[in-house]
Amino acid sequence: MISPVSALCAAGFAAALYAHRFWMPPCVLKEPERCRAFGRLSYFTVQTNLINFAYHTLRCLAPKHPLVGRLHPLAFATASMLTVLYYSLDHWNAQKAAGDRKWIAKGYARLPLGNHVEHGHALPLALLDALCLPRAAASASDVLWINGGDGAA
Repeated sequence: MISPVSALCAAGFAAALYAHRFWMPPCVLKEPERCRAFGRLSYFTVQTNLINFAYHTLRCLAPKHPLVGRLHPLAFATASMLTVLYYSLDHWNAQKAAGDRKWIAKGYARLPLGNHVEHGHALPLALLDALCLPRAAASASDVLWINGGDGAA
């Protein structure tokens, strides 16, 4: 049976990916140099939402799979940092607000809502998952190699 918490988390991260794809300006227009090699995957936000969508989808489809326990530290760390970093560094930044106004004027009216859908719910969903669902504990080497590998990339 699919856990409602896992389904809610997967749906939340799917909504974040949807918001980025359809409500935000294309990265090739917004930051062509930065996004030349990897496109949307150049953004930590997209990487985090993709990792967490995949993780929570795996939790829905195969909750006892060994990767669930091994990937939890990565999913939790990236999701919790996404919300904290966005609201502490980006959301209140005057330069970002000016850029957002420019893109809103160009027709991206859902951009302010998209910012919150992409970033705001990641920490609450990570906490909900961590507090409500059991999983096998990740080993110290899993945490080091999986989180460290993501951080190095």
